Amino acid sequence: SGGGGGGGDADRRRSSGRGDAAAPGARSARKSAAGSTSEECTFKPKVGKLPAFYGNKAHRDDLPFEQRVMLWKQLKDEEYKRRRAAEEEKAVEDCTFKPQINK
Repeated sequence: SGGGGGGGDADRRRSSGRGDAAAPGARSARKSAAGSTSEECTFKPKVGKLPAFYGNKAHRDDLPFEQRVMLWKQLKDEEYKRRRAAEEEKAVEDCTFKPQINK
């Protein structure tokens, strides 16, 4: 009966000791690291503008969700087929052998 309570007390002491002692130092370290990091960062991504209809809620209400998803998939499939055909055409355009087939 005494074994279960003793383990719990030790766990509480360990966890509270770690949390209380590490918190003030960790907070100040995070603050100083955040301040110096923002001054040292040089990366500035070049982001293009989004299409106007992305934020236009009226445009999204034109069609039900399921139809918008199906339309998106159809457009995506057509774009894939177009790109695939362009790649095949480009691969063949450098070929020099042109067979003559008698019909």
